[in-house]
Amino acid sequence: MGGYFFDFGFIYRNLPIFWSGLGVTLEVSVLAMAGAVVGGLVIAFGRMSRRVWLFAPATAYVEFLRNTPVLIQMFGLYFGLAVLGFRLSPITAGVLALAGQNAKTPRAVSDFSAMIRSRTSCASSNSSRACAPIVGSSKIAGYLPRNSQT
Repeated sequence: MGGYFFDFGFIYRNLPIFWSGLGVTLEVSVLAMAGAVVGGLVIAFGRMSRRVWLFAPATAYVEFLRNTPVLIQMFGLYFGLAVLGFRLSPITAGVLALAGQNAKTPRAVSDFSAMIRSRTSCASSNSSRACAPIVGSSKIAGYLPRNSQT
């Protein structure tokens, strides 16, 4: 069956490099998630708006980023902005691209928009029946206790 074996000594000799890579990965992930949450809220409110000057740019942003791969966005931020005179570090370009890619996630934006709309319509109606279909169609409805009065 051959004499191949995995040399774990390579990993032990280079453990500081692996730990450094793990630190950079966690740093980029946390920053990208924070940026995606903030950007996603802005995009969600823009997509919910009835004003064209808010709705149109938010929709264009989502459609543009939805149709381009994240690697192309990273290259565009890093190399494209450098051509225009804006130099970004590779980490900054990666964080911005990942945050932008995850901020436009259509499912998250549409779920957040629906949640806000449902909460505002329930709060204004003062009727528990108006909110029943919203709670019943929720993904977490299966985990909620059943109301004995319904």
